[in-house]
Amino acid sequence: MEETHGKGRQWYGFTEDQVFGEVMSDREICKYILQMLLPDRVIDEIYYPLKQKEIKDPSHRHEKDVRLDILVEDNHHNLYDLEMQTTDKRDLGKMLRYYGSQLDQRYTLKKGDTYKNLQNLTLITFCTFDLKEQDYGVEPVKRWYRSYGVKDRMDELNDGKEEIIINSKGNIVTAEEALVPLVNLMEDRYYLLNNLADDTQQRIYNKIRQKITEMNADPVWRDTIMDYETKLAEEREYGEEKGILSATVNAIKKIIRRNRSYGVSDSKTLEDLTEDYHDSVSRDQIEQMMKEA
Repeated sequence: MEETHGKGRQWYGFTEDQVFGEVMSDREICKYILQMLLPDRVIDEIYYPLKQKEIKDPSHRHEKDVRLDILVEDNHHNLYDLEMQTTDKRDLGKMLRYYGSQLDQRYTLKKGDTYKNLQNLTLITFCTFDLKEQDYGVEPVKRWYRSYGVKDRMDELNDGKEEIIINSKGNIVTAEEALVPLVNLMEDRYYLLNNLADDTQQRIYNKIRQKITEMNADPVWRDTIMDYETKLAEEREYGEEKGILSATVNAIKKIIRRNRSYGVSDSKTLEDLTEDYHDSVSRDQIEQMMKEA
């Protein structure tokens, strides 16, 4: 397949937010990756609840910069939130905690239901950095977390929530074989995505590459992506002017946009962000970010 990668233009790969959102909004691709990451679970079908269909609708492309995650539900009513993170803010664990709480509040429990009706939730984060300050390639590619007892690791809380973190900078030598193409995709090593293990795997990764190639060749999509990148640059500049770490500004504005898409009131978001970021950002600064988000 013809790719514009390496032909003098900026290449937007799988880890770019807009590209990630478009690729993972493909039902077949998303289901394949979910099943690959959760081999002990049978996922027959997945659905995009509520407004997620807007990700696939070209008339709503301008809204993609405020919907950076992919939220899907399987045929057993398990929820999955898939997130791409390329900036190491050293707060990934707390980010997952916050996202999980927002999803629980908005989606997993209907009014009048008891806690036993709470849907299972899996938070999946694809990141391009090591979680700990170690040498490159030391950490595992895949981390999988559930709630266990501090003294008895066999004592599982069974709270229905789990987190999976895929680190493209991890040790690919010790990674599960099925994860290797995903890591190569995240690292733009397309030349290693030929001659894969089986026909289904090859077809899926060919489809992903084709989608990415088409987006990079499409002037409308390139403009959308560049506009989004410009917005991120402006946020970084805003942070520098205000003496705030740019990663913190990005994180706060992302939460603001995300909460608005989930129907969370600005007043509730303001209170939560003020509590979570009081050490580095003032309430007035957060209010200003809310006006600009």
